[in-house]
Amino acid sequence: MQAVIAVKPSETIAAITLICGVPLLERVILTAVRSGCKRVVLLCPPSLPGAAARARLRTPRLGGAEIDTVDLAAPFDEADAEQWHRVSGRLEDRFLWMPWGYIPHRNALAELLGRAVAKPRANVRFAFHRSEPVSIFDVPAVLVKSELADGCGAPLETLLCEGEPGLLLRGPADVAHAERELVRRSGKVTDGIYSRFNRWLCRPAVRWLSRTRITPNAVTFGGLAVALLSGMLFARGTWLSNVAAAILFFVSGLFDEIDGMLARIKFQESPFGCWLETMVDYTTYVVIFVGMTIGGYHRSGPEYLLVGAALLIGSLLSFWVISIQRKLAAPASRPNEYSRRYLAALDRDGKNLISRAVRQLQFLTKKGVLVHYLLLFAVFGLLPLFLTLAALGANIAWMVTIYLNFRLFSGHSRALTTSQRAVAAEVKR
Repeated sequence: MQAVIAVKPSETIAAITLICGVPLLERVILTAVRSGCKRVVLLCPPSLPGAAARARLRTPRLGGAEIDTVDLAAPFDEADAEQWHRVSGRLEDRFLWMPWGYIPHRNALAELLGRAVAKPRANVRFAFHRSEPVSIFDVPAVLVKSELADGCGAPLETLLCEGEPGLLLRGPADVAHAERELVRRSGKVTDGIYSRFNRWLCRPAVRWLSRTRITPNAVTFGGLAVALLSGMLFARGTWLSNVAAAILFFVSGLFDEIDGMLARIKFQESPFGCWLETMVDYTTYVVIFVGMTIGGYHRSGPEYLLVGAALLIGSLLSFWVISIQRKLAAPASRPNEYSRRYLAALDRDGKNLISRAVRQLQFLTKKGVLVHYLLLFAVFGLLPLFLTLAALGANIAWMVTIYLNFRLFSGHSRALTTSQRAVAAEVKR
């Protein structure tokens, strides 16, 4: 689908206003592209000619988007049918209208495009609880080109969105609010209570980092460095060093949240970044488990080595079979979809006792959850119990994962249905 944006002459300076480190115009285009639009048309006023707009949009983040510009002799008035006639030759029969200065939330916009696919002959826009009237041009809407000359006389479908579907920037004073809101929404739909709490702690750091040149991958390596210090402290084996190590591992877990949040709000997600984050997570587990085993050996003797060995073997086997599962559940180009697809597969197989149990307990395997419990066990001097439970859980995990790999992701279970393929193809147009 095509997205259409009319740049307003009195606000062209806003095209280069940075919102969490990304220029506003680029952010709006990227949100549309990441939601399913592959082509973008900019209706450019004399104060920002198309050549100047394209020069500002030469960035690797927009490498996959087709951007077309239309130079106008006067500012575009979307309520004027005649002006729509003048640009109609550059528009598709149905397109996504993106109001200038409006930053839609990506999930809401993707939902709007999905609704539009199901209603191919209707204008589709977000619905509001407000009492005052809202023009169809005031918010993102999928419009039928042939009906614009008649004042949008096509049937109007509305999509009720939880909360506001986006942010409207009226001036510089709205920038700070927009940044806070973008950071607040930079989590995942699969986040549980622990991850939401962790991300709440991370918000100030994410907002600050978004204004710097620090990349999400650099944050990932920072978390690894903190985890290495944690493992070294665990190896000392004293109560105080264990508590300090657990606090550092908690901080490492926050780094793990920050890199993903930063990647999403700066549009720097990549298959490599997702792979790197996963490998660093696995490495941090090994580091702290080795550290705790050495510390326990110093404190209590060689029996600790047996538990530590069982934990390390179970952890390595779990990492291996989970890596296979990630490849089975999500395409190599979109590894970030693994968690959502895996949970959806467990939900579909809810009648199976093992799938149902794993669906209820899988949150315990997340680093964002583990950091909380490890800190509690360290404070109360219960690391031997923690290691024993972890060793038992890791060895159960790799066996159950092998079973689920065969049950959930073999053969036809990974294939898209015909209807899903049709919807995906329509959104990409």
